[in-house]
Amino acid sequence: MLRFGLKATLVTFLVVWLGGMGASWSGINRVGVPSSSIPESPDFATLVLHDAWDMNQYTDVSQYLNESGQRNLVTSPAVANGQFTGRSVGNAINGNTAYFFPLFPGYQGTMLVGKVGHRYPIVSSLYHCLYIAMKVDSTVNPPVNPDQFQIFWYADDTLNRPNSTWGHTYVQLFPGSENPPRYYRIYKVDLAAPPNGSAGTPWNSHATWEGLRIDPTVNAGVTFAVDWVRLTTCGSNNANITWSPDSSANFAWVNDNSANRWIRMPTNVNGSSGSAAIDVQGIPPGTYTIGLGTATTCCKQTSTSAMVIVAAPIVDFVSPSFFSGPEYASQAGTPWDFNAASDISASAHINYTIHDGVLDTIVPSGQPPATLDVDPQLFLNTPAPIHPATFRYLSFRMYTDWKAPWQNVPDGMIVRFIWGIPGTTGGPTARCWMTGHDIPFDIGWQTYWIDMGDPFNGQPQLSAPTACPATTPAWTNSPPILDLRFDPDENITAITDPIAYVGGGSFHHEIDWIRLNAIDSVAQGAPYPIQLQLKGSSQMAYYYTTNPADPTQAVARRFSPGEPSSANFRLFLPLLMTPLKNTDMGGLPATNTTYLWDTSGVPRNTYYICVRAPWGSNTATYCSEAPVVVN
Repeated sequence: MLRFGLKATLVTFLVVWLGGMGASWSGINRVGVPSSSIPESPDFATLVLHDAWDMNQYTDVSQYLNESGQRNLVTSPAVANGQFTGRSVGNAINGNTAYFFPLFPGYQGTMLVGKVGHRYPIVSSLYHCLYIAMKVDSTVNPPVNPDQFQIFWYADDTLNRPNSTWGHTYVQLFPGSENPPRYYRIYKVDLAAPPNGSAGTPWNSHATWEGLRIDPTVNAGVTFAVDWVRLTTCGSNNANITWSPDSSANFAWVNDNSANRWIRMPTNVNGSSGSAAIDVQGIPPGTYTIGLGTATTCCKQTSTSAMVIVAAPIVDFVSPSFFSGPEYASQAGTPWDFNAASDISASAHINYTIHDGVLDTIVPSGQPPATLDVDPQLFLNTPAPIHPATFRYLSFRMYTDWKAPWQNVPDGMIVRFIWGIPGTTGGPTARCWMTGHDIPFDIGWQTYWIDMGDPFNGQPQLSAPTACPATTPAWTNSPPILDLRFDPDENITAITDPIAYVGGGSFHHEIDWIRLNAIDSVAQGAPYPIQLQLKGSSQMAYYYTTNPADPTQAVARRFSPGEPSSANFRLFLPLLMTPLKNTDMGGLPATNTTYLWDTSGVPRNTYYICVRAPWGSNTATYCSEAPVVVN
């Protein structure tokens, strides 16, 4: 009796224990995942913008949000805990759907700076599989008038105005009989073969697209949460998973272990089969738990081991870059780093303080010409004339906030550079003032660079007063520049902001630094330090090219210290291994990888540096945006 009782107790214990583990007698119910890590799929925002649309920062959605503060489309927008959240105001019937731009083309008539589609267009033949992880709390029950989300694409900054080139498709949010409560789900849309009726120009009939817009819902009063957006090459990237067969478990779910949100995968599985290859193209790098469940609920079974997706290597150039060449203010002995009051020689219509290496100012909203508060002016210290043919790369880093969490370009979120050249009257104080084009800026910390050698950027919008040449000179063929003025904004939100519940407000700026650089250069035969910030370990190949569209034009041979060069000298080069001073400047990449390029035998010319970085079965190619001159 004792032995029988002990045996019965053990059996009962095992049944209870296994049941608590979510198991059955046919095997423990847990999902098996790949034991080795999986390389992430090529993603446009990651590889081209170097900034994934992961909703970890407001700049993933802030450009043109609420049409840059001109229409009330999304209320209570916020970015927190890796999500962009908001609530729709209008609907498709009245043309007021809530939307956001992962990629905005740029504003017409302004300098196209920052991470805008004009500078970084989407190659339609390469990137066309769109993945959106989101939750939409629609109260419209299918199949009667089911809710949907929309995708728009634009060829340029004219968006969908008359005679513009654009396209559109839509996706049903809750097919079949999936009713509230709503859940997170990954939606996959092949834009080259969209699932529903399209309008305008098809995705694959235009070479590049500069704008990408997403409307999470077409109904009013709907709360939504977007976890991430990815635009991939549609190349296969599957992970094999296994589970205890269960005919009622027909969907795989993924849980980002850092955020703890279960998200349904885009395609269903056969629960009775016990195995499947799930598509992980649409999943960002990270560590995940995989679960099996129904269309609306997870999880019947989960993995006890993590599925790991490894990030692609990202390369940012420190040199050559728009910041690595000779810098005017530093050479003149007064770097515009706002560590000293002498960085500003004069000011008008603005109050500011300099502290902790920033220029700090609050600019109230005003109404021109009744008040001059809308024309704040900072004159940078220019102890020596600027030679604009040499110094052409203007850049600045600035923080901005105001009462609304979006940029407002029409009502004053623009920077202007204004420069003075000798007036034609010949007097020592005579000036001809050149007014540059608008430079839109975003909220938060932003770093912008402008090539004043660009035909649009360098051509003044207007000149004044009358002591100016008959023909207005562009920046690079201008006489020496004697004065340089920086206007941080033109704030008129109080009188023109149309969103009544927001109204106007002051702009708070912190300006970290302003720079004016020349193109980087190296003497033929001397080694040039190619300096990178590399994220992710990779064996890279280095090239130089006269055309970034042909990135592997010539191999950049590594310099070996101590060997004679064609310039007939020997060098011991520990100094060249020292990172550039960009490491001391906020907003710029810091060097962690240096490659000495041997320029012996390299023809004198202007070159871009390119690197190729493999990961998994993929290879990413990165080219410097600024060139280096071999002279």
